[in-house]
Amino acid sequence: MAEHDSLTGLPNRAAFTAALRDRCDGPDPVAVLFLDLDGFKQINDRLGHAAGDEVLVQVAGALHAIARPGHDVPGRLAGDEFVMLLPDTTRIEAEEIADRLVRRLGELHAADGTPVRGSAGVAAGHRIAAEQLLAQADQAMYAVKQRRHAQATMPAARRGEPSRAA
Repeated sequence: MAEHDSLTGLPNRAAFTAALRDRCDGPDPVAVLFLDLDGFKQINDRLGHAAGDEVLVQVAGALHAIARPGHDVPGRLAGDEFVMLLPDTTRIEAEEIADRLVRRLGELHAADGTPVRGSAGVAAGHRIAAEQLLAQADQAMYAVKQRRHAQATMPAARRGEPSRAA
């Protein structure tokens, strides 16, 4: 059975989950970063799947760039969902890594110049079931996505921005 995603070269869902289970069974703390790309469907629809694939490859490169060599394990779950196993990492450290990743994504662009954006959530634990940790990271990512959407739709005055009315 293949253990790597053929497009990005990252460990696939099965390989990532196996590595996560191994870490969750150990005595040390572990964290998971869960990344979902924002607006990826529109890139695919507007520019085609080849351009979308290029974005996915760029995101895999960003994950490799921020991963601690020989320590962290980036992976691609499916579609535009990526994860990173962060062994011996606290929640605060994982949040810092997630922030670095989101900033790094902002440096990437699709073929037409559209910036690549993503929402990242983290979960951390000690002696926790792998599936539970992954689900918590997924839920944290969706909470980030919902907060961002709520901020974007909130009137400027409620966000603390000056009114544009003259």
